[in-house]
Amino acid sequence: MSAKLDVLTSDEFLLSLGVSATASGLRRALRRSLFVKELRESLMTGEVTEHGMRIFVSRLMREFRPGVQFSHEPALAAVAVVLEKRGTAFSEEYLLDLARLKHIAEFDLAPRVAAASFKHWICAGDPRGGY
Repeated sequence: MSAKLDVLTSDEFLLSLGVSATASGLRRALRRSLFVKELRESLMTGEVTEHGMRIFVSRLMREFRPGVQFSHEPALAAVAVVLEKRGTAFSEEYLLDLARLKHIAEFDLAPRVAAASFKHWICAGDPRGGY
C-alpha cells in the first residue's frame, strides 16, 4: 500500500489536524494539511491510484464495529477532501457513499465532510465555485 495513504492512519497525521468539533472545521484543517496536499499531488501524478484508494478504504472499513466510534474517520474525511476536486466516477461514488453514512452512530464527522466535499465537487467546474 502507498505510504501516502498509510500516513492518514498515523498519530502524526492526527496530531497535525488539531481538534475539530465540526465537519466544517475538520474540512478546513484537512484542506490545509500538508499530508492531504501531498496525497492529492500523488494522485495527480499517478503515484497513488483510485484503485489503491479503494483498497485502502476497504481495509479501514474492515475495522468497523457496530456500537464503537469508528477510529479512522479522519482518514476517510481526508480522502474525501482529496477527491473533491477530481471529476471522476470514483470521486462521485466515494463522496456520495461516505455522505450516506451520516445516520450511522459510529460515524460523526467524516460523512458530513464528504457531503461538503460533494457540494464542492458539483461546482468544481463552475468558475464561481471552488475555494
